[in-house]
Amino acid sequence: MALARSARNTLSPRFVETVSKRGLYADGGSLYLQVRTGASGLLKSWIFRYRQNGKLKNLGLGHIPTVSLSMARKLAGDRRTEVALARNGDGPFPLELRAKRKAQERATFSVCANEFIDTHKQEWKSPKSEQQWRNTLSTYVEPHIGDLSASEITSEHIQHLLEPIWLTKPETARRVRQRVKRVLDYAKSAGYRSGDNPAELAGALKDLLPNQGKVTRKTNFAAMAYQEVPAFFAELAKRESPSALALRWTILTAARTSETRLMQAKEIQGDLWVVPVERMKAGRKHTVPLSPAALELVKFNVEGWVWPGKKGPLSDMAMLELLRGMRPGLTVHGFRSSFRDWCAEATDVQNHVAEMCLAHAIENAVEAAYRRGELLAKRRDLLEQWAAFVTGV
Repeated sequence: MALARSARNTLSPRFVETVSKRGLYADGGSLYLQVRTGASGLLKSWIFRYRQNGKLKNLGLGHIPTVSLSMARKLAGDRRTEVALARNGDGPFPLELRAKRKAQERATFSVCANEFIDTHKQEWKSPKSEQQWRNTLSTYVEPHIGDLSASEITSEHIQHLLEPIWLTKPETARRVRQRVKRVLDYAKSAGYRSGDNPAELAGALKDLLPNQGKVTRKTNFAAMAYQEVPAFFAELAKRESPSALALRWTILTAARTSETRLMQAKEIQGDLWVVPVERMKAGRKHTVPLSPAALELVKFNVEGWVWPGKKGPLSDMAMLELLRGMRPGLTVHGFRSSFRDWCAEATDVQNHVAEMCLAHAIENAVEAAYRRGELLAKRRDLLEQWAAFVTGV
């Protein structure tokens, strides 16, 4: 039996505002104003009523004043369309749609990524692949869209997360985009989203991001791809100038330029480099575990400036000028990015360990708690792996 038809729009805004008697008031078109009393006083809400398999169903459309009369009528019209389609076999009924929408809201990008990785990790050849996926998404994606529902993610979101690395780290950016695309493909297959994949390069992203192949070589080389570092390091190792030695040190320790060039011999304490607080960007002392390859560079320097210039320490342009002569367009600071990309792509290191090697401030309270122990053993292992990769040992 169908619901009785009634005239449409029978309620007025004035009535909705002033009615105080409990009851259910019809506006027509299956829309009702429900008035009841609660602990906080009079409560008014909108109800859409329909029949499914002979049973009367009530679907809440929101409360007053959040949902006005005109908004409620628009929502009721959408629900009437859904009911008509469902009865023709062209879709689910409104309550089923609402359950689906709630599931979509809970399915954030991070949730979908975890489900995708758990589903596919068994098919990956290397055990490290899972951690590489997690590191890539944790570093470049989740800070931007991790908490967003997969159904809400647009091409503009993907553009925003890719722009910082699209030209400076093109290989990493391509890998990030491909992994985001696969996660969103999974989300669509799992029913968490519909429509085109916003991470598809042939879609809107083609217009939102510059063509990497047509951008000047200088722009692309702001930071060296980590895969190219060993060959460059081998070429650098043939030079014995203070600037060449200092640059090798900077690469092996993932240090900042100023931390290296102002370094004094007294800062080397056994197999540790203790950088004083006044030279640290984060305003705290930084202890760097030194790999054998790094220690080899300073074994003959026992006092004063480790990397001397003409009058005092190495100049602030010495390493950069050397680098410009070998690889135009690169920056010394870019090797820190190379190190970070290697951590994410080629190791299973935890995010906070890599960040501590770079002396980055850690915003996450849980990760920041690890600072109390400095994680020297884990950082030593990571920097020794990096040195082995860079030197080809």
